[in-house]
Amino acid sequence: GDSISFSGYQSPYREEEMDEDGGPASLAFVEKPLSSTPAFFFFLLNNKSIIEKSLLRKSRSFRGMPKGLARNELIAKEGAAIWMELSLDEKREYVDYAVKDFEKRVIAWKEKEVIEGMVEAMDEENDDDVGESEDKVSDDLSLEEETSKAQSKA
Repeated sequence: GDSISFSGYQSPYREEEMDEDGGPASLAFVEKPLSSTPAFFFFLLNNKSIIEKSLLRKSRSFRGMPKGLARNELIAKEGAAIWMELSLDEKREYVDYAVKDFEKRVIAWKEKEVIEGMVEAMDEENDDDVGESEDKVSDDLSLEEETSKAQSKA
């Protein structure tokens, strides 16, 4: 279930975009999700340190390898070999997490769309109100002028 922890997991919001309550301060970086993240990626994120320790024990060449693409490729390759050996039940946990992740990203994107629509509607209303208030101000001025002229005649 939800017991998986993903230190490298990227949420729909960038970390610096979160406010102190843990909610998104800005939806600027939320994009429409095109597909779900493969369950294997979550497996790899959750097990990377275990796979890395295993490779350090098994392979002398891995020990001397600097961090970077080549090292990550070996970790992914070893992870893929382990993934292929897992039963469907063992994989289900990661598949469920991938589905939940996709749902969260879709919800975040839809919220962004709704909020942007509301902001646009408010901007349009404000633009309309500005025009009306300018007309009202000019009407008020002409009414004041007429009142002062009538008072000066009296």
